[in-house]
Formats: sequence, C-alpha cells, structure tokens
Amino acid sequence: MLAVVIGDFSIILGLAILLLPLLITELSRPKDSFWGALTMILGLVLITSKERLSGSPMLAVLFSSLIIFRLLLEVSQNRWQQLTLEEKAGIKSFSLWNNRISQIIAVFGRLGSIVLAISDLFKGKPKPSSIGKKWVRPETNNKSAGSDSKQLASLEGNIDDKNFASDQISTLASGNTPSDAS
Repeated sequence: MLAVVIGDFSIILGLAILLLPLLITELSRPKDSFWGALTMILGLVLITSKERLSGSPMLAVLFSSLIIFRLLLEVSQNRWQQLTLEEKAGIKSFSLWNNRISQIIAVFGRLGSIVLAISDLFKGKPKPSSIGKKWVRPETNNKSAGSDSKQLASLEGNIDDKNFASDQISTLASGNTPSDAS
C-alpha cells in the first residue's frame, strides 16, 4: 500500500514538474520536462509492482523517495533564491497567474479541436448503397384507392338501377306491356 501512495505522489509530482515551464517560466530549467517524465515513470512502476515490494525492498523505496523529495526541495529553494525581487513579486501576483492559466486553457482548447479534426479524418465514409433508388408504393394510397373504386362501383350500380326502374315505370304508364308469349 505504501508503494501505491508513493507512486501516486510521484505521478502528481512529475505532472507538476512537467507543467512548471508552462506555469512558472522563471523557475523552470531546460531539463525539467525530462525529470518530470522520469518521475512519472517511477510512479507508474511503483504502482504496477506493488505486490513485489514488501519488506526490505519497500524500505529502500521509502528511503529513496524521501531522498528524492529532499533534493527536490533544495533545488526549488535554490531556484527561488536566484530570482530577482521583481520576479518574486510577479510570481506572487494574481494577474500573472490568471493570464498564464487562461493561456493554458486556450492552448488545450486548440489542442482539443486539432484532435477532433484528426479523429474526423480517420472515420470511415459511409458506403454507397448498391441497390440504388427503389420506388415503393405507400400503403395508405393502396387502401384508399381500393375503397374509392368500391364506392365508385356502388354509385354506378345505383344509377343503373334508378334508370332501369324509371324505364319500367314509363313503359307501364304508356300501356305498352311486354308480352312473354310470342
């Protein structure tokens, strides 16, 4: 468990060392990114090998992490002492921190848009349909057309029945009766 705690602390410390040139350029040095990455790798190794570190190897890891922390403290104090009074006052001002953090947010926003643009390049294009266009008759028109034709046929039948009935009435009124016998 102690290896995991030290590993987590090493990862956080390595990330802080990596961000040092971005946040506080006055305190950073050229090889800080290398040492920050190395510290993060040490943290990852400690976390992944936590089962193997028990007993005396764990004591060695504990004491080595204390020595690394002590050396880091001395280096940071030395770098702070090398700053001028104006640089020390600038680091303590809120406007400098606000400006640098807004710049970092803008950089990460731009980086996010670049990553999205690159991911859009790797997305596959939709395949064109091999079937092409296909005409499909809507179901609602078929039902309504069938019912319209039935209504039309029934109306024609009613008209024919009325004409036939009026012809029979007119023949009876004129006195001309059809005879069945001939």
